Amino acid sequence: MGGGPFSTGGRIDFEDYEPTVTAITYPERAASPALALAISPSGEAAVVFFTTEKGHVGQARWLGASWEPGLDGTDDRVRTVTNAWLSEDGYRSWVSYEFARGSSPYPLGSEIFSGGLPFGVTTSIEEFQLPYRQVSFEKPPLEVVLDRSGDTGAAFLDTSRFQYMVRDWSVPGSDSSYVLPHVMAALEDCPSALISLRDQVLWEDARYDGTGITLSHIPVDGAFMSRLPRHTFVPFGLSYSASSSVWGAWRVVPPASDSSEAFIRFGLLRTGGDHLIWEFPTIRSPRFIEGGGLTVSRDGEVAATTWGYRLANASAVRLAWIKNWVSNEGITVPLETPSLCRVSAPALSASGHRLIASAHCSDGRAYLLAPNWQLSLSDWAADLPKIALSDSGNQGFVAWTEWVPGDSRYRIETRVLVW
Repeated sequence: MGGGPFSTGGRIDFEDYEPTVTAITYPERAASPALALAISPSGEAAVVFFTTEKGHVGQARWLGASWEPGLDGTDDRVRTVTNAWLSEDGYRSWVSYEFARGSSPYPLGSEIFSGGLPFGVTTSIEEFQLPYRQVSFEKPPLEVVLDRSGDTGAAFLDTSRFQYMVRDWSVPGSDSSYVLPHVMAALEDCPSALISLRDQVLWEDARYDGTGITLSHIPVDGAFMSRLPRHTFVPFGLSYSASSSVWGAWRVVPPASDSSEAFIRFGLLRTGGDHLIWEFPTIRSPRFIEGGGLTVSRDGEVAATTWGYRLANASAVRLAWIKNWVSNEGITVPLETPSLCRVSAPALSASGHRLIASAHCSDGRAYLLAPNWQLSLSDWAADLPKIALSDSGNQGFVAWTEWVPGDSRYRIETRVLVW
């Protein structure tokens, strides 16, 4: 165990005893450090996708007792996997991946697996594969996120335009002449994006009403509301509850010439514009570290956010949350390393009673974090560990890759968590 977290915001509102941890090294090695992990709501099934030595999508499938290999994907042009999805019954899975440089006119592809068998692969942007149907993109997608059903999604295209999909319907979103800092999320019939326009944050909300998709552009925060005319507003988290309440999180960053410090705001977003926003001024930081995010529990009672920042001689992770409409400034988790560290978005159980996150530092250290405990995972991690929790919060998975001296490939490490 590493150094313990400490709180500056009152009591910790989570059931948070340490899990039983089972370490499993997957026998096959990966050609790229990035993994993609997805879990079924029950926790009985999970899948880890990786890049094989031959440039295919490889997969390790959890079927209740161990990781079992599925067949490799059919595309041999894979550079790295980016995102994963798994059906509720654990039978159908989907992965998006970046193509190897020069091997495709498109940046992103996808492949479907049914029972571990290759089932469908992207051939063009007009026939891009989602889990249950094809979608026609206006331009090549750079990023795609899906809801739990696999029938609703949001995409960021290489023209800096957004596109939203619900079943057989699709609608274009905002576009720009430059890449917009953004986060995307999707709930059944409700995809959306939180977008930085530099001096403000815009929520682009798409909703399917049975006859088509209605798109709304809703200001959330910015110089026009905050009396901070020179600050930049940068979103880093967006999440839905099961009842379609939407929460967002963003950094408010002063210009380089300003001696004031950046800080965090997050809150409940409402289509009418009367958002409920909380600010955390007592935990300002002059330097934020890459990563972090926001997650809302399925019941909508808990919204938790993570971000990284610097202490005097070490990196740290901050966990803060709002529970039953009461904000808690949360805890600081020092990582006991002077290296820069990246933190994941939190994973929450459906009722919000359990929370975990991960961190990866430039010196190779990796950690699993929770409000009351901290587990050192590795000194050789090559990427940010992927995390997932079941709805009950009784089972979780962690997966990451490690550098192997003298080997150009990466070892795949997993941890099975049981409470």
